[in-house]
Parts: sequence; C-alpha cells; structure tokens
Amino acid sequence: AYVAESGNVLISFDADGLHYRIAAELSGDPFLRETLSRYDREGKPEFKPHVVNTCALFKVNTEQALGWMADEAPQYTFSKNFIYMLLNGGDTPALTQAAVTAKLDMNIGQIDGLKNNWLTKAFVFRDWRESLVRQAEATGAVTLFDGRRRRYYGLRWKEGKWHASHEEIKEIYNHPLIGTEVSYVNERLVLVLDWIESHKGWRLPLLSHDGFILEGPRLEASSVLETMLPWLTQPFPCGPG
Repeated sequence: AYVAESGNVLISFDADGLHYRIAAELSGDPFLRETLSRYDREGKPEFKPHVVNTCALFKVNTEQALGWMADEAPQYTFSKNFIYMLLNGGDTPALTQAAVTAKLDMNIGQIDGLKNNWLTKAFVFRDWRESLVRQAEATGAVTLFDGRRRRYYGLRWKEGKWHASHEEIKEIYNHPLIGTEVSYVNERLVLVLDWIESHKGWRLPLLSHDGFILEGPRLEASSVLETMLPWLTQPFPCGPG
C-alpha cells in the first residue's frame, strides 16, 4: 500500500486505453481509429470501445452489447480483458485466461474463433502485426516507428530465413506497443521529473508502464493538477506508424 505522509496527499495518473491508441496510430487501422475518434468526439455509450469490441467479438448488435455492459455480464468482462490481452501479444491459449477471469466456459476453438472475429474487423491491424513477424523472419529484427531496430535472439536460421517460435511471435506482436511506450510518454515525463526536482515538497513514489503517482502537500494538490494536466493531456505524436 502507498500511504501519504502526514499532511501530504497522493495524486495518481493513468493512461486511457494507451495500448489501444498506440495500436491504432502505428497500424493506421480504420476500425481502431474510427472507434476511438467517435468515442472521443461524442462520448456516447454505443461508441465506447469496449462496446464496439463486444459487438465485433461476439457478432451481436449494439443493443445486445449495451445490455451486457449494463448487466456487467461475463461477455462484456471477457471483451474488455480479451482485447487488451490480444493487443499485448496474447495468443489463443493465453487468451483463455480472459474467459476464466470472466467466468465463461469456453474451449480453445471458441476463443480462437472470437479472436478471428475481431481481427477480421481490425484487418489492417492484423496485417500490420503479421508484417512484423515476416520482417523478423527475413531480417532477424523489427524496425520500430522511430527507426530503432529490435533484434530477436530467439529466432533460428533455417532454409534461408529466421524462424520465429510460438514465444518469439508473441514477443514480436507485443514489443511495438510496449517498446514505444517509453517514447510515447518520455517528453511529458521529463517535464514532470524536472518539476519534481525543482519542488522539494514533492516526490515520485511510483512509476508504472502507463501511469505514475506523486506525493506532496495536500494544500498544493490543486495547483499541481492545474500545472500537469495540460502536459499530460496535450496530443502527442506517436510517429509515422
């Protein structure tokens, strides 16, 4: 547990759908981009990414997905967990955990079918992700959006190309999203760290992959929020994708 010292207060920041947004930007997938832009623009429940994804996964209409959301049904819980696990490189066996968490009794074939339902909708993302594997098999590495190359040492050379095993494919799927996270938040985080160094009453007790917590005097919390929120909410380019 993180407990602020007497007279201090903790402020926590968390990214909203960070991997979803990075995946949309880097892949240029119209399904992901349209889902996010409609929800950001109008904020209506039917445009909520989890609702749209539920429709795509289970091939149901919006009314059914909204009903599952309202009832906190296992199908809706599954959709939320499933998509993020998939974006983070999860394969079909790993995605069974999303079903277990949601208390849905589903076999490997059913889960694979749902995965393919969603990837068919997000076909540009699917093809972009597959192209990373093809690139790794041809060159032994993947070039990220900013030109950095990530080499995969688990690949094995055979018959004129590098062969990716089950584990390497998961890592290749995963790395462009996780690997860009540092670049994605770096300039903003530098501002935060610079500010902390110049304000002795504040410190950074926790920094995770998509959020952080600051600790400092309670009476200064409002002014800190006013200072930092513009830094953290200003659109930031993820690169050419």
